[in-house]
Amino acid sequence: MRFIFVAAGWEGTAHDSKVLENALVEPTSQFPFPPHDKYYVVNAGFRNTKGFLAPYKGLHYHLKDYRRSEREPQNAKELFNCRHSSLHNVIEQTFGTWKNRFRILKQGMNHYDINTQVIIACAVLHNYLREYQSTDEIFMVYEQENIVADDIDQQMAQSNNVGSSSRSHDREMQVQHEKIVRTMSENYIKD
Repeated sequence: MRFIFVAAGWEGTAHDSKVLENALVEPTSQFPFPPHDKYYVVNAGFRNTKGFLAPYKGLHYHLKDYRRSEREPQNAKELFNCRHSSLHNVIEQTFGTWKNRFRILKQGMNHYDINTQVIIACAVLHNYLREYQSTDEIFMVYEQENIVADDIDQQMAQSNNVGSSSRSHDREMQVQHEKIVRTMSENYIKD
């Protein structure tokens, strides 16, 4: 539950895909690309491309869908989506923790120059507390398994796509995606 990159200064209405695309193509952003065979979990508004792994569209995804009905994943792709959702939930919990601790982030700030500095300072403090306060009450509350983060914005899921990748990177990540699904499915069946 740590921040590894912060793109402060965007309006709150900016789509995640636009912010990410800018970070990927802007050399001064120094975006930390994942190592080979590693990837960032992204929501359904993004496509699979090198370093970014999205869920399958059109299948059950949200943890609450599985918990509410006590429904088990029915196939390898649903199993993948269930586990992907679990990882994505950690991301949402991290933001929940952050906003709960630093309430100024929930309120509007009037001065742009200070806004970006406050956001970065809060992220640094969050990471520091995460590293050195292992028994922090706010972290403990958000780490409970039964807390399910808010739904992913469906509008974003329909309209976002990171456009700065090549087709070969997309195919490469799709192969990686399928490999992960097969491995998960095989391990799930064995258990």
